Amino acid sequence: MKNATVGTRFSAVEVISKGTDLLKANPSIILIQAVPAIPALIGDLAGSAALFSPLVVVFSIISAILGLIASGAYAPVVNEALSGQRLTIAEALGHAGRRFWSLLGAAVLVVIIVALGTIAFVVPGIIFATWYAYTAPAIMLENKGALDGMSASRAFGRDKKVNTFLVFLVFFVVYVVISIIGAVLSIGGGGRIISTLLEVPLAAWTSVILAYIYIAHGPMGTGTPASTSGAPSLTPGQGVDNPTFTPAPVSTPASSRVCSSCGAPLKPDSKFCSSCGKPV
Repeated sequence: MKNATVGTRFSAVEVISKGTDLLKANPSIILIQAVPAIPALIGDLAGSAALFSPLVVVFSIISAILGLIASGAYAPVVNEALSGQRLTIAEALGHAGRRFWSLLGAAVLVVIIVALGTIAFVVPGIIFATWYAYTAPAIMLENKGALDGMSASRAFGRDKKVNTFLVFLVFFVVYVVISIIGAVLSIGGGGRIISTLLEVPLAAWTSVILAYIYIAHGPMGTGTPASTSGAPSLTPGQGVDNPTFTPAPVSTPASSRVCSSCGAPLKPDSKFCSSCGKPV
């Protein structure tokens, strides 16, 4: 039996353009990726001062942990930006930190699956990468565990492999260009440090676009940001390619909203519980 389509289709050109516009309209989002970059830079400096330093290993681990949290933080930030609101970097990192183990478990599994697929015949690895590209947004926005987040990403990305691959291809080309620029600028020393600094905006750009794709075209699509499209924000659930769908109105007054997970009172426009941090 043919699998049902989840979400709406997109073009690589469209999502890259709108994701880039979103990042330009909210440049402070880049600072999320600066968080894991700081210990990475410290490790680079420590490594340049000695042939081998335990500090390099320590700061590399810290950077990897913070990088995983940063990858999860982009989904709530982008979701708020598309709704015309703002989520502070600290709040976004806090939400992702509370989902750390789910993000870590999914990241480990995805790396293993993609690696095995690549070793087997390359193409399966690429297909698996496109399937699981949206795992972090699924975990963060739908309050899922590692396996459920991977399943949601696969269900969404299964029929969008080509355009997801094209998006990845653009990421790769930009990465190569930045690497070349970093190599040229680093002539004479400090190459790794310069490369790390150049990779910060690239990592932010990549995370914003993947989060935007899942939010705007996935099962919980919210449409495009008014600041970049000139159109009003769509009701959550509509999606940019399905503007006629409107979910049934909720009869509960905004002032009496409570978190379904912990029962704490919610603010009228809150997207996340201020008590437990879970999406609402």
